[in-house]
Amino acid sequence: MRKARDRRVPAVERMVRRSLQRGAGVNLGDVVPQITSVAVAIRGSEGLPLASITVSGPFEQLPRERADETILAIEREVRAIESKSLPLLAELGF
Repeated sequence: MRKARDRRVPAVERMVRRSLQRGAGVNLGDVVPQITSVAVAIRGSEGLPLASITVSGPFEQLPRERADETILAIEREVRAIESKSLPLLAELGF
């Protein structure tokens, strides 16, 4: 059990570093082998995350090389959601 945990810690650290650099959640098989996952936060009027849009899939369907392109597409959708919802969220105190 300890050996598996010892291998996961560096993988999670790698994923966190990459995500912080990119400004989006980016898992390129670090935590779950052969799975790519990317996520972008949807923020409220205070700038705090309220939700996210996430896309995940096996390497064959979502190759690592498409992670940046996928994040850009998600970011466009997040901007559209935020622009429509921020006035209402601010009114509600979010």
